[in-house]
Amino acid sequence: IANHQKEARGADKQIESLIYISMLCNILLALGLSWYFYKNTIDRLKTVIENSNRLKQGEALVQSKDAVDELGILDKSFHAMAQTIRETARRNLAMIQNSMDVLLSLDERGNCINISPSAEKVFRRKPEQLSGATIMSIVTTKTSAQFLEELEVCKTNPTHSFETGVSGMNDEN
Repeated sequence: IANHQKEARGADKQIESLIYISMLCNILLALGLSWYFYKNTIDRLKTVIENSNRLKQGEALVQSKDAVDELGILDKSFHAMAQTIRETARRNLAMIQNSMDVLLSLDERGNCINISPSAEKVFRRKPEQLSGATIMSIVTTKTSAQFLEELEVCKTNPTHSFETGVSGMNDEN
């Protein structure tokens, strides 16, 4: 009986050792998989962030892996959105460059960034000379209050358009 109890204790210790080794292997496997998931996710998120910065700077986007998970879908959507933005900007510029009317594109500070060539007839200045000028330096003082109101409407309703008078910039050469 004593010999049998020794064997049973020895078997119990072996089982206990196997359980501890299995637990350690499970912990190491969980840590390894967690690191892999973390590293893969962070790398792909960095690509999305880099692409957002590249889009902002007007640079080509980094192509990422063809993944079918949430980050892959986000990346594909981001690329499609960037393509739509580029096409829209190209069409807007073409419209401005080919317009018979004076058309201006403004940045967020109200500075002229794109000016139609027809502006030269109205202002007697080349569009390049008007580039960077604030819109308030072009709008007449008698219409400036109405202009600011219309501009606020444009901020909330991008399809809104309006006309306004211009200052006597055409007196300068």
